Amino acid sequence: YAISLHQDLQRVEMILLHQCVLNLMGRSDNPVILRGTAMDEDGILEQVAPENAANILNEMYVYRMLLAYTFGEYKAVVDIADKSRLTVAKVLPGQPHLVIHAFYDALAACALVRESSASSRKHKEIIKASMKRMKSWAASSPSNCKHRVLLLKAEYDALRGKKSSACKTYDASI
Repeated sequence: YAISLHQDLQRVEMILLHQCVLNLMGRSDNPVILRGTAMDEDGILEQVAPENAANILNEMYVYRMLLAYTFGEYKAVVDIADKSRLTVAKVLPGQPHLVIHAFYDALAACALVRESSASSRKHKEIIKASMKRMKSWAASSPSNCKHRVLLLKAEYDALRGKKSSACKTYDASI
């Protein structure tokens, strides 16, 4: 139906989302790779017009970040974010994917700081930058962002040993 309406971009966006849900349901050989019955990430860009390829690529990165974080592959989240951090804001301005990208980028950085202090400086900078952007988004759209900002603040407080503040902020984020 979307093809008959010339809605190529929206059709592929729905395919990405469909495969992401299938991965969450365990219907993929690798839960972090968008490959299964709905699509194969290696060939998806061939299905869109060249002017939409960057959009689809960045949306694919966001879904892969969500999947990698959900399945505990925090290093993969940061690797994907490193590839897309500079382009996602240009390609997806004003889209919810931008918020989700910043959110999972920071959550994964928190998880890596917890696991090892070797790379903590870089990751703490990512956390602070993401929190700053998300605070500005929360000011204009609190129903979409405030709970995420609070969760990131709670995670950051926990990393810094501020247990009381972290507990209160975790509760506030719910």
